[in-house]
Formats: sequence, C-alpha cells, structure tokens
Amino acid sequence: MLFSEVADVPKGPKVVAVGSFDGVHLGHQYLLRQALAEAKTLKEPLLVYTFDPPTKVFTRGKGSSWTFRRRWRP
Repeated sequence: MLFSEVADVPKGPKVVAVGSFDGVHLGHQYLLRQALAEAKTLKEPLLVYTFDPPTKVFTRGKGSSWTFRRRWRP
C-alpha cells in the first residue's frame, strides 16, 4: 500500500525504515532486507518511509524527474 499522508498510515507498532530511496541500489536493498527481517522477528509490519521528491532536490539543488509514485509498483 502507498500512503501519501502520515495520518493515513494505520496505527500500531511497526518497524520503520526511513531514507531517501531514490533508486533501490545494493545498499538500499540490504537496508530493506534487514528491516524486513527485523519486522518478521518482531511479527510487526514493515513501513518504508521515503521522500518524494528525493531529498537531494532540496539539499544539493539537483533537479529530478524521478518520482516514487511513478516508479512504485505494488
């Protein structure tokens, strides 16, 4: 599921991975696998919190045509 607003995320415990996932390279894949393993161990859902547009648009002044919503496939 994709949530655009934090208020829309179901309440309750969860494991959260926060990052500027502007492409799922090997480092991102490792982090998400670790978060998923922790979620399974705790028997809690995994929530991946990212930013759209990616934070580098603001921190480095780089424009980007990339959007999470355009790349996300359920």
